[in-house]
Amino acid sequence: MSNMQVRDVMTEQVVTVPPAADFRATAREMLERRIGSVLVFDDRLHGIVTETDVLAVVVERPESIPSLVASDVMTDDLVTVTPDRPLSWAVNRIGDHNVKKLPVVRGQAGPIVRAGDLLGIVTLSDISHHLPDEVRETRKALDRRDKWTD
Repeated sequence: MSNMQVRDVMTEQVVTVPPAADFRATAREMLERRIGSVLVFDDRLHGIVTETDVLAVVVERPESIPSLVASDVMTDDLVTVTPDRPLSWAVNRIGDHNVKKLPVVRGQAGPIVRAGDLLGIVTLSDISHHLPDEVRETRKALDRRDKWTD
């Protein structure tokens, strides 16, 4: 993937909910906005609630839904990325960690991400929208290289 960086494809408008947000309200927010995740955030990034997290609750413990909050269902083992990383690096990170979304943070990705350090999110969908351009660019580069090596 040529020279594209995470900042070129990330979504800057991140939807967040506080850790104590009602589970149903969180799921409703995702549904109404047609998004696959919300970040759990107050003074720092705590985790992410994804479609998979919501489905797991609905299928495995529906009786607990009335009492659940976002922090009860979130994934807190976050994999993050900085905006200056090559897009190919982000793709590898997604594959290596079997995730679909990476919060984009300023500076070195560490265990505590404060408000000013959360810059956005990059998802497989964001990346896939840019793949046709990347494939075309890569193909052109390979064609140029082949002309010089033939």
